[in-house]
Amino acid sequence: PELAARIAGIATGEFDIIIGTQLVAKGHNFPQLTLVGVIDADVGLTSGDPRAAEPLFSILQSKPSMRQSVLDSIARSTSAPDIAKLLSATTTVDLKRSLVGLLRDSHDPRVVDTFAALVADADPDIRETAALGLADNVDPRSVPALLELTKSEDRTTALDALDALGLVAKPQI
Repeated sequence: PELAARIAGIATGEFDIIIGTQLVAKGHNFPQLTLVGVIDADVGLTSGDPRAAEPLFSILQSKPSMRQSVLDSIARSTSAPDIAKLLSATTTVDLKRSLVGLLRDSHDPRVVDTFAALVADADPDIRETAALGLADNVDPRSVPALLELTKSEDRTTALDALDALGLVAKPQI
C-alpha cells in the first residue's frame, strides 16, 4: 500500500525527485517528472550474467531522455555477443543503429556473423556500419557491401569504404 501511494504521488507530481533503480526500471510512466537519475545503473551488469543488460535495455526503450547514459553503460558492461542479442528486441531504427555502432566499436570478432546478416538490412546506415564492422575484422564477406558503398554520393562514405577494402584485400604477390 505504501509503495502504491508513493507511485501515485510521483504520477501526480507530488514528488520532485525520485531515487532508485528498481522504480525507474519498472516501466512506469510519470508525465510530471522531467528529470530521472539512475544511480549506479550499471552495477548489476558486472556480474557476467547475460541477462544483466536486459533491465538497462528496457530503460533504453522506455526513457529516450536517458539514451546516451544507458548506451554508455551497456558499452562498458556488456559483451558484444550480448549486445548482438539485444538487436532482435530492438523496436526502432535509431536504437538499432546505436547498438550496431556499439558492436562496431567493440572490434569483437565474435559478432562477425551478426554484421554479415546486417549488411542486407533495409537501413543504409546499418548496412554501412555492418560492412565496416566486418572489414574491421578482416572478414571477406564485407567486400560486396563495401564495393557498393564506394559508389556512394557521400564522399566520406565512399572513401571509408575504399579504406576498409584495403584492410580486407590480400594482395597476391
